[in-house]
Amino acid sequence: MTDSIQARLPLRPADFQILMVLTSGPMHAYGISKATPNNEPGGVRLEIGSLYRTLNRLHSDGILEEAEVTEPGPQNQTRRAYALTAFGRAVARAEAERLEAVVAMARDRAILPGGHS
Repeated sequence: MTDSIQARLPLRPADFQILMVLTSGPMHAYGISKATPNNEPGGVRLEIGSLYRTLNRLHSDGILEEAEVTEPGPQNQTRRAYALTAFGRAVARAEAERLEAVVAMARDRAILPGGHS
């Protein structure tokens, strides 16, 4: 399984952002788009059309699974939602570790503060 995780790396920025949002639990596409920090440093703007294509690809890759979420309101509608699979969580963790190593390298090379000069 480790080989299949490593084969997925590096993740596209939008993919990683979606996985980070879904660590808090299942969410439907509109909720994902609203929870995505596109105004923060490193944030990626997710257009709804490309978001659905990305969700479908991540679902096909076994990184996400469909989940049902009942929306509060007069009709208590059930909408298609997405959740991380165990494999998806492992991929997200591996990508975070990879990025952490990149930041450590940047600190060691004095590109970022906190490293050796």
